[in-house]
Amino acid sequence: MTKEKTRPDNNDHCFTGVGREFWLREARGLNRGKITQGPDGTRIDYVTDSDGGALQNGGMFQPQETRMGPGRYFRFFGTINHNRYGAESCMAGGWWIEANTYFQIKSWAMSHDMSLAKAAQ
Repeated sequence: MTKEKTRPDNNDHCFTGVGREFWLREARGLNRGKITQGPDGTRIDYVTDSDGGALQNGGMFQPQETRMGPGRYFRFFGTINHNRYGAESCMAGGWWIEANTYFQIKSWAMSHDMSLAKAAQ
């Protein structure tokens, strides 16, 4: 007998418990350092400067949690991830925009003779 694979209807499980804090730090662009697995779970140490402040590699100043309804969305990802980890890593791109916003950025980029990537920045 073959068991069918089931997938959750949403990704709420990613944003509960420690997962919620992890993704908030990712959105803020904190630079992940050493990740260790231990008997008490996973520990993530973030890279800090000489004063002990967390180093950022970009990210958003004040990310806000948003529930995305049904619709068409576009995802942006960094070429560094693509070049380092391959095309599949792009599925983890954290920048989502609605279709209307995408087309506005695309139009602006074209009218200013600029790449879509540069305009999105």
